[in-house]
Amino acid sequence: MPNALRLLLVLALLLLHGTGCETRTDDDSATLGDDDSSGDDDDSATLGDDDSASGEPALQLCDPIPPSDPFTLNSAAINGDNLELSVTYSGGCESHDFDLCWSGLVMTSLPPQVNISLIHENNNDSCDALPTEALSFDLSSLHPAASQGEIVIHFEGQTLNYTF
Repeated sequence: MPNALRLLLVLALLLLHGTGCETRTDDDSATLGDDDSSGDDDDSATLGDDDSASGEPALQLCDPIPPSDPFTLNSAAINGDNLELSVTYSGGCESHDFDLCWSGLVMTSLPPQVNISLIHENNNDSCDALPTEALSFDLSSLHPAASQGEIVIHFEGQTLNYTF
């Protein structure tokens, strides 16, 4: 299958499946993961609300990639279909949310390559502690982007090989 056709197929599948990201133009503030499917219109969802079938938060299609509050990436590794991370951030008084975002673009190479970003929402936490947190995200939504079962992921200055 030609690479351009494969890319169109991936984008069509992602659009049909839904992205989990939302852009709003009305007065309600929407955040990533808020799908308003419950009809409650409370718009109180935060980053990381979309879970995969494995129960881990899933990689989300986000275009454009939203801004992120600062964090330090201590480690990143792929274990099965999960990207496992250790992060440290300034805070300690408020809940912090993390989301893994992908623009939907696939670089046509063998194997295909994608850029993903970790988005941190500190919820206006002004405390100075340095908590370290383990995070895990399901990458299985990338499967349609690679017909050969391998994708090179560029993430926070690192290159990771994801095989499935």
